[in-house]
Amino acid sequence: MAAKPFDTSPKDLFEIDPAGWARRFCTGPILQAVVIDSEGSTITAAADKALGVSQQRYDRPTV
Repeated sequence: MAAKPFDTSPKDLFEIDPAGWARRFCTGPILQAVVIDSEGSTITAAADKALGVSQQRYDRPTV
């Protein structure tokens, strides 16, 4: 198996506190944050992870 040039540990850390990751990297109020298994490869057995975030919609004030 070939070495990968990136660290795969964040995909495991998403599962511990997905809302914490969403608060860190998203702006505005977070309604829900979930980890999504997004299997993108048929070669490796490990599933990739994605962070799904629902946010409250708000209207920007007009000037």
